[in-house]
Amino acid sequence: MEPLRKDHDQAESLLLQEEHRKMSVEPHQLSKWSQILRFCASLTIGIILSSLFWATILLKHVSSASTTASPDTSTSISGTIPIAPITDPNTNIAPVQWLSCGDTPEESKQLGCKFQLWSFSWVPAPCYDQGIEDEFLRAKDWGYYVDAHGNNEVDASFAKRGEVPIYSTWGQHYWHCLAHLKNTVKSLEVNRSGSVWKEILGFRVDHLEHCLDTVTVERNISEWYTVNIKMMPGGVSCRLWVWP
Repeated sequence: MEPLRKDHDQAESLLLQEEHRKMSVEPHQLSKWSQILRFCASLTIGIILSSLFWATILLKHVSSASTTASPDTSTSISGTIPIAPITDPNTNIAPVQWLSCGDTPEESKQLGCKFQLWSFSWVPAPCYDQGIEDEFLRAKDWGYYVDAHGNNEVDASFAKRGEVPIYSTWGQHYWHCLAHLKNTVKSLEVNRSGSVWKEILGFRVDHLEHCLDTVTVERNISEWYTVNIKMMPGGVSCRLWVWP
């Protein structure tokens, strides 16, 4: 029995030593993890504060640039002659040229604007996209009429005069929206070879959303040859950003 008791005492002694070792190590480990957590927390707070600081600087810069580059719109649509060129000193983009087609077909012609059949509007010549217009004309002759019932048809060349209201079909309107979406995308491109960026004005955001619906969920809400679209001739303005 004595050897067994001795072995038991030795085993109990070893267990006590192991518990003592754990108690002596765990506080050190906790202290180490606490330091790591404090470091991570400090680093996170530093990143957040730094982000807020630079975001504030960026907002001030954008606000300042916008104020500098915005022309007096009350005089910006007087014709193809823009107001004094404006240079943004922060981006070196200049000059900003505002182009308009006036208020009547006669003024549009005098200002050198071109009539765009797909949008049924007069457009300043530098902002006129011949490629999109040709693609629209090649797609199909949807029919153009001078009455709402589609009894008095005229050809596309008459409609393209841009002088009187014209009625057309749902199919024509669908292709109008396709051209509008393509023109919007192209207007966002920068022509790096010519260093000119075109910004078409006069096409509202709600019209863009309408066209997105037309070419997707509303495509078949009418027969394509149903005369249900009335188009009024108008004019749009555009703004050219020219890199020196």
